[in-house]
Amino acid sequence: MKISIYSFGKTKHKFLLEGEREYLKRMGSEARINLVELGSCDSASATPQLIRTQERKALFAKVRENDFLVVLDENGQSYTTVKFAEMLKQCFDRGISSLTFAVAGPEGWDAAVTQRADQLLSLSPMTFTSQMARFILIEQLYRALRIIGGHPYHR
Repeated sequence: MKISIYSFGKTKHKFLLEGEREYLKRMGSEARINLVELGSCDSASATPQLIRTQERKALFAKVRENDFLVVLDENGQSYTTVKFAEMLKQCFDRGISSLTFAVAGPEGWDAAVTQRADQLLSLSPMTFTSQMARFILIEQLYRALRIIGGHPYHR
């Protein structure tokens, strides 16, 4: 299964980049994960709605119609790690060939993005920066794949 993670803006913190690289390296050929940083609207004069609209257009330009789109959103479904692994396994079992995760920028999502989503996912009731959310998502994907594969990483 191909897994893509789309996020907005550049990750600036070295520790997050190093953490992402470490988990991606650990996954190796077990999962093909494609990280894509989409440009964000940095104009100081841009309204939050304009930013959300531009980010929606950038995301929709990349997401294909047959991609299973999981949008990270504060109103999404929360899972334990084991339940998240079960959700991933169900995607594998259903033959979904392309699983796409989308992490919003600081302004959140345009309503059209959450409407297009096949699933809304909340990592926590707390709020994280986009870059932290991406790192946490990558670690949870690694952990879930370990669970699915029967490896002892998750205890």
